[in-house]
Amino acid sequence: MQIQVHFSDVQNSWAINSHVHQRLANALKSGLDQITRIDVHLHDDSGPSKSGTSDKRCTIEMRLAGMDPMSIEQRGNDMYAVINQATRKLQKTLSKTRDRQRDHRHQMRHFASLN
Repeated sequence: MQIQVHFSDVQNSWAINSHVHQRLANALKSGLDQITRIDVHLHDDSGPSKSGTSDKRCTIEMRLAGMDPMSIEQRGNDMYAVINQATRKLQKTLSKTRDRQRDHRHQMRHFASLN
């Protein structure tokens, strides 16, 4: 799995980069074999010199083998909190996707057994 962090109007720092990698590792403990790539885009919409309400943004795009990419976005005032919320949202999205895949496989087996 490849993880790339992109900074836009956010100071590229080891601390933020490390935080992103740790949060993704914790959020995506299971199912890492299905994930081929994750792109994380960090933005400060008002720029580095100003602060404003919900001006920090984290967009995560995750690619799973054989599936369309998934994308989530989170906004807030603090970049670390926004990253935490975004990774939790990504974890929930991945869990729902796996549940749907499992339900679909179960239905297909059921229909196959009827024939």
